[in-house]
Amino acid sequence: MMNTYQRLKELLCEDLSREPYSEVMKECDYNFNGYSDNFSKAAAWLVTVSGQEKTDENVQRNIELFKEFINEDLTDINVLEYLHAKILPNLNQKMRPVVPGTNQPSTEGGRTILKKYLMEDINSNQSDFGKNLYASIVSSQSFFDGNKRVGRLALTISELRKTGDFFPLTSAAENKLHGLGR
Repeated sequence: MMNTYQRLKELLCEDLSREPYSEVMKECDYNFNGYSDNFSKAAAWLVTVSGQEKTDENVQRNIELFKEFINEDLTDINVLEYLHAKILPNLNQKMRPVVPGTNQPSTEGGRTILKKYLMEDINSNQSDFGKNLYASIVSSQSFFDGNKRVGRLALTISELRKTGDFFPLTSAAENKLHGLGR
């Protein structure tokens, strides 16, 4: 558990706007319907990298989540849990135990790490807030399922809020941020 938290603390000292944390996908690899506005492009990226069916309906569902959460405090664990419930409404809150030989905490341990990090270490004024938030959600593994989806949504919402733009990270950049090696 301490390894995950320590890694997140170390990531705060890194410049996440540089390689290997900043590699972005080519638009032709995710913008499957040629969307022109940033909300739609960001939603298409989420659909693509999350393995959802590439439909306008799924893009619209993500846009609705952006709009619903754009003004929410993404450092509030209750907001992230509600976001998780919105994207996986039928998931029973199962608990994952510690799996020997992995660097993943249990679900309970992950929630403890995430809560501590959100309360003590990260704030929305940091230049790399979105990427640090993504890394904390995914690497803490505080949800039984859907950690990457919640992390990507939080990252995208924070970037859209800050600049009106978003950065469609490659899987290699995502892997460097969360450090789970997959």
